Amino acid sequence: MNFSSPLGVYVHIPYCRSICGYCDFVHDPCSGCIPHEFVDSLIHEIRITARGGQADTLFFGGGTPSLLSERDLHFILNALHDKYSFTDLEFTLEANPDDVTAEKIRIWKSCGVNRISLGVQSFSDRTLRYLGRRHDADSARKALGLVSDNFENWNLDLIYGAPRLCDWKDTLFRALSFKPPHIAAYALGLVAGTPLGDGDEKRYEDLTILRLYRRCEDVLRAYDHYEISNFAKAGKQSRHNLKYWRNEEHDAFGPGAYALREGSRLQNTPFTDSYIADPLHKMETQKLSVLQLKLETLIQHMRLREGISEAYFFQRFQEDISVLFGKVLQKLVEDRFIRYNDGVYYPTRKGFYLNDSLALALVLAIQNN
Repeated sequence: MNFSSPLGVYVHIPYCRSICGYCDFVHDPCSGCIPHEFVDSLIHEIRITARGGQADTLFFGGGTPSLLSERDLHFILNALHDKYSFTDLEFTLEANPDDVTAEKIRIWKSCGVNRISLGVQSFSDRTLRYLGRRHDADSARKALGLVSDNFENWNLDLIYGAPRLCDWKDTLFRALSFKPPHIAAYALGLVAGTPLGDGDEKRYEDLTILRLYRRCEDVLRAYDHYEISNFAKAGKQSRHNLKYWRNEEHDAFGPGAYALREGSRLQNTPFTDSYIADPLHKMETQKLSVLQLKLETLIQHMRLREGISEAYFFQRFQEDISVLFGKVLQKLVEDRFIRYNDGVYYPTRKGFYLNDSLALALVLAIQNN
């Protein structure tokens, strides 16, 4: 394949002051400082396993990366800079509103952070308590004021589908009052193994969730709805997350982190204690076939309003997209899941709403060939 683009680099910090009732990410409680043993293991993984290269996005996710001390943040960044050549860098750090202070912002900016992703989720105290968040609406508003005053580029995370449903519209309008450059709005998932998922919680019907999603589309109509759950002002799309949605190469470090390099997907152990004991162990190393890469690339692009162009597919795989996918793409056009225009296949609103069905159709078409 004659295709290359700068890497994305992801670092997972699993620690949280408290665990939200819906969270199924790799996480561990941490009442004080992030353990030095974890930071040492993370740096060891970077120094030994990072293959390096040119990168233009860096994302610290979690967990709660805003818990990192200035010293530990510098240590981790030094290890990364020894391995990667960062150019035109988008450097995102996820933060909890309770951690945002003027001093923290000074530290983050001195380390090169130029994009904050703030996990507000709701401006309803009732909803925040239900979700198990450790901040309230007032601390969220204060944090947003500090972030918007100090960063040109930042994201606001929101969740819909928690009771009471009537709070969602108010949350959207309160979010808009801060003029965020980027908003990520996700449906609440009740996942087995989480307190909310295992509890006797009311599960709303799909049509109810769809109505909340459509309300989000309506209120945020001034934004570019560039991915199923993501809305951005012009030029403020998440460059790092676009690498995932385009199925492009990225490195990843920390417990549970996934990487995609040279046609292989690698996953670290999702258990923090095991990771600390052996940060070089890969829970899974899967060599993807060219067919798998083509299929995954097409499926991921169908999450994006931009879709996928015939020219992009050919540049990446040296093959016309119609060779493998022509029949199923035509069927998806007929069923109004996607449109075709001027060499580009892209999802319709139906394709956004029923994206799992769209992806399944692509998978089944390949399996039945």
